[in-house]
Amino acid sequence: MRARWIALVMDSIYPDGVIWERLQIETAATTLPAQPHNADPGYSRISADNRASIVFALGIAMAIKSFAGLVLVLSHCLSA
Repeated sequence: MRARWIALVMDSIYPDGVIWERLQIETAATTLPAQPHNADPGYSRISADNRASIVFALGIAMAIKSFAGLVLVLSHCLSA
């Protein structure tokens, strides 16, 4: 579900696809500070994925609660 959402967001930002030649991207070697040799590259990827999962889960929970509240209000209005 998250992959579908990301694809929809990317499609709304880049409807014709990403035009790589127009992006102003510098290499990581010139923009990032040097990393220590003992840094675990997998840790930052896992940490970023965990944060993204939490944000996504909170968004889904808020949407479900909003929808449930809307259903309750509509059911109360329609029964009156």
